[in-house]
Amino acid sequence: MDDIKKAYFDDLKDKAYTARSAHNRGHTSGRQIKIPSEKELQAMNDPTHSVNTNEFITYAEFKKLPNSLKKEWLTAMFEKFDICGNTISDAWGISKAPIYTYCKELGIKLPKRHKNPEADKAFFEFAKIRVPAEPEPVKAMAVTKARFTLCGAYDEESLMQKFRALVPGGKQVAISVEITTE
Repeated sequence: MDDIKKAYFDDLKDKAYTARSAHNRGHTSGRQIKIPSEKELQAMNDPTHSVNTNEFITYAEFKKLPNSLKKEWLTAMFEKFDICGNTISDAWGISKAPIYTYCKELGIKLPKRHKNPEADKAFFEFAKIRVPAEPEPVKAMAVTKARFTLCGAYDEESLMQKFRALVPGGKQVAISVEITTE
């Protein structure tokens, strides 16, 4: 019981000492408390930024955001639409490298690339961007006309190897050769 009383009175004594010395804080140390000016207060307060994850933002707006809001917006898009970085870069009209760089710097785990055209279409509609058309398949290339110049000393076999490399086997071709000597 004596220990409890002693602790209680010590606590009271400390509180009384603190209360008595509260009015002396600025004067006894020999220093004046510096009150910041309006300009200094403005400089100390960072500008307040916010991002609406229910709106699409352009790449220029995205670059101006602080890192915490960049991370918030990107993760919201990945979770909301089940898309990957390629879809966002296509919507912004930039290469895929900046998206991957931002995700790496911000510690965002990128979703694996998937072929989900419905999710991509939903994101493009959200961004109010025309859905990119599927590229037409490329037909196999056929050499219809070729012209090349060879300089130097060649024998018959090396010339025939060059011609065989150009012409697919089993096809009818016409080759005209012009030889000039200097």
